[in-house]
Amino acid sequence: MKNLIAFAGYARCGKDTACDALVPYGYKRVAFGDIIKRMIDPLCLKHAGFSAFTQDDAQKKQIRGWLEQTGEALYQAITDEFFETLPEKAVNGRIVRLREAYKWKERGGHIVMIVRPEVAPATEWEAARLAELQDAGVIDMVIINSDLNEFKEEVIAYSQQ
Repeated sequence: MKNLIAFAGYARCGKDTACDALVPYGYKRVAFGDIIKRMIDPLCLKHAGFSAFTQDDAQKKQIRGWLEQTGEALYQAITDEFFETLPEKAVNGRIVRLREAYKWKERGGHIVMIVRPEVAPATEWEAARLAELQDAGVIDMVIINSDLNEFKEEVIAYSQQ
C-alpha cells in the first residue's frame, strides 16, 4: 500500500476525481495550491470579486497566472509549510514543480500522471512544468482518464499495490 500519492497532469484532466476516489481509503487530501490560494484569496476577493478557491472554470482561468506567479515567487515558504504539515497518509491533488516532486519522492511518495485525451495544457507554464516532470523520470505511473469508472478503479488499485 502506498501512503503518499501525488497526481500530475493538465488542469481538468481528473486529478480532483482521483483524489476523491482515495479519500474513503483513509487518504487526506493535500494541495500545494491550497496554500497559494489562501495567500491570494483576499486579493482575489477585492480585485476579481470572487474567491481564489472558486470552482468556476472561467474564474479559475482568470486567476491562473496569479496562482502560478505567487507559487514561483514564494516557493520556498510554501514548500516549507506544505511538507511540515504533511499527514502520514496523503493524496496530493496537484504536483507540478520538479523541486516539489523530488521532495515528495524523498518522503517515499509516488507520482501518477493523469492523461485525459481531450485535455490540452491550460497555459504554456503548465505544459513546461509537466514536461520537466516527465523528462526527470519522476512519474511512477500514467493513468488514462477516458472512462470514469475504469479511471477510479485504476487509481484505487494503484494505491493498494
